[in-house]
Amino acid sequence: MIAWLKLQLHWQSEPGLWILASFLLLALGCAFAHRHIYTTLRAWLETRGWYVPFWWAARLAYLTGLPYLALLAGPISPRNMGLNDLDWVNTLGLGAPLAAVAWGALMIGWRQGGVLRGRAELLAVESPSARALAAALEAAGQQIHWAFYRSAAIDWWGLYWGTWGALLLIAAQWAIAWWLEPERRLAASGSYLLLEAALAVLTSAFYLIVPNWWLGWALHFLTLLGTHPPLGPRSDRPLLP
Repeated sequence: MIAWLKLQLHWQSEPGLWILASFLLLALGCAFAHRHIYTTLRAWLETRGWYVPFWWAARLAYLTGLPYLALLAGPISPRNMGLNDLDWVNTLGLGAPLAAVAWGALMIGWRQGGVLRGRAELLAVESPSARALAAALEAAGQQIHWAFYRSAAIDWWGLYWGTWGALLLIAAQWAIAWWLEPERRLAASGSYLLLEAALAVLTSAFYLIVPNWWLGWALHFLTLLGTHPPLGPRSDRPLLP
């Protein structure tokens, strides 16, 4: 174990420090969001109409920036992320139909369960085109960060157990955010949290069947469009995941 931990210090060949950096950046972002300087900055940006672009830029920088740097440095594999060596025949012939069935089951369960019926808030993103763009960006950011964790876990535990083990890293990220942001526990809907957890499990399962990042993104994107979760900045929505 000690030898393995020492090995993770080699940031150009091992993913350990990159995963740790992801958790530390999340913790710092949560702490910054509770400082007076952030409140002042937010008020200044809102008066100029710049807060929404700033919010999305900061969120996507965290979700995609660190994985991109890790890809450039070398310890994260684009193949393990499902970004290259793609088998489009199996993706379209096997993965897409299975994803369609999974999406349909999610939508039926969502509707039949009466999720948030009568309690839905106005979304931060109102127009259909803007909501579609926000859903595409949110799905891409989350899927890239989840694939980043998956690549690291596969490097540690192998293809099968690493794919499922990445869910532990995703759960750790959520736990850090919940611990550091009490308002998330008050404002978040258990239904949306369950939906996000289902997406994480489903995209992991589909990766084992057809390792194609685009399949997971499409499922995530269509699910966000079909369930209308809050997208974009709101007073009760955190800056980071």
